[in-house]
Amino acid sequence: KWKRRVNRLDWAVHFDRFMVGRRGAKNLKSEIELNPFRERFIQMMKRLEKEYGVRTYVAHNYTVQEGNLNEIPDVIQACKRMGFRLMSFQPAAAVGLRQADAV
Repeated sequence: KWKRRVNRLDWAVHFDRFMVGRRGAKNLKSEIELNPFRERFIQMMKRLEKEYGVRTYVAHNYTVQEGNLNEIPDVIQACKRMGFRLMSFQPAAAVGLRQADAV
């Protein structure tokens, strides 16, 4: 028989359209195109609670760049509806190959 070891898991997940190395979502034109991936993650967390009784607290991280700054309000609304509990926004770091995209 399966025995639950924890009652709650806290998660911080990162989604933004400028991420590199991601499978399944390439050449995105807007943040909204990532909503199915965000929703899928939240649905996995809901399933974890329903099937195993493990509650979750999910935070959403987002790197802010000039190209997605104006999309923040839409992302917040969508994530709130989905069930994300915290939104965290970080400015893009001006390092490496991403310097041209940094705010």
